[in-house]
Amino acid sequence: MQKIWGKRVLLPDGWAQDTEININQMGQIDSIVTDTSPSGLEFDTLLPAPMNLHSHCFQRAMTGLSETSTHQSNDFWSWREFMYKFLNAISPENFEAICAFAQMEMLEAGYGGLTEFHYVHNDLAGNRYNDRSEMSQRVINASCLSGIGLTLLPVLYEHGGISGSPLISGQDRFGLNFEEYYNLVDQLNSSTKNFSDVKVGVAAHSLRAVKAESLIELEKQFAGYPIHIHVAEQVKEVQEIEQNWGRTPIEWLIENTNLNHDWCLIHCTQMSDMEATELAKSGAVIALCPITEANLGDGIFNGKTWLEAGGRFGIGTDSNVSISLFGELKMLEYSQRLKQKSRLAMKTGIDLSIGRELFDWILEGGAMSSGRKCGLIKESYWADILALDLTSMHYSHLKDDEKLNYIIFSESRNVINSVFSAGRHVVNNGQHCRRKDIESAYKKALKQISKIL
Repeated sequence: MQKIWGKRVLLPDGWAQDTEININQMGQIDSIVTDTSPSGLEFDTLLPAPMNLHSHCFQRAMTGLSETSTHQSNDFWSWREFMYKFLNAISPENFEAICAFAQMEMLEAGYGGLTEFHYVHNDLAGNRYNDRSEMSQRVINASCLSGIGLTLLPVLYEHGGISGSPLISGQDRFGLNFEEYYNLVDQLNSSTKNFSDVKVGVAAHSLRAVKAESLIELEKQFAGYPIHIHVAEQVKEVQEIEQNWGRTPIEWLIENTNLNHDWCLIHCTQMSDMEATELAKSGAVIALCPITEANLGDGIFNGKTWLEAGGRFGIGTDSNVSISLFGELKMLEYSQRLKQKSRLAMKTGIDLSIGRELFDWILEGGAMSSGRKCGLIKESYWADILALDLTSMHYSHLKDDEKLNYIIFSESRNVINSVFSAGRHVVNNGQHCRRKDIESAYKKALKQISKIL
């Protein structure tokens, strides 16, 4: 039995003092004792470590490269062109090394688990591997090395655009028909059945990239799975769907699928008030990626109406241009303040601080949409725990909830001491336990990729 102790610990009912958490060999929380003497590993502040709800790990290696362009007009679509070119330089071995490095940085940033939106299935020429799960297995291998809890979402990607156009160079690494996709998910379920902390969900890339009938079939065949999809990220995307399908992407999903709490809609940065109100009724979660959405010029999420309608959300790192848990929350709240021309824009109540509300939102949304029993420091839940050192003078006058305000909006130092993912002590003293080896493989991958590019 592993024991950790915190001077202050965020439990489901609020803050507790002098609390011991006992973790069993499976990595689950066995028992919690409050108001007790220090024992085991001692920490200042313990929080549940949230899920990273949306990521494309391989894009971590694009950082810096995609900020240069020969286009006179630069937007999401010109960025996408570079991403396709970049994919044509990544071998399976390099893909795995990049994934491990990105996952390591996620853990060091305070995330306890990852929901990976994985659409790279084929080889450099767009041909199927002999083992259809080759690239999916690379993500799993990386998670075994990094120690991050994983919900893997293999992605259905059938054609190159809304009109059913053929896949172009770069996209051809994504392509699977529905039968191939079904077999891939079936194979992953079999190969991961002995992995206690790897869960398989499903995803459709977007309404642009799948057939309507395939999306309906996906929902039918994989009922009860986490189901994720990119939706209403770009104005051009919304216009194309509306022109060809007679509805905006969000309207079409509401009218043609059985949206519920298993569904996670990613971005929704082009969501109207009416769509927000109707979508919130379904119970679906929205995955927001504020840093990436700003980097790509996606737009600003309709946070005010979404929260007023009772909607839930989580956060993800998406393109991994900057992996920062608290940075995502800061970007989210500040972008909403700019949009609404107000302060405390994402605050819905009067009892909790804005920092605490934001953190609670992402814990709940991340747990719901990953299908992983996490998000709470509670008996039988995964021991995904974030240990912070808040002993500096800046926190001495602040109440517990107010400390989260300072971390999100004002902290410039790294206050993350340790991170546990399903009880695995993967980050200690702010550094991943396998950083040296993971970093070495990543450097080698970057060198090989640069020669091709």
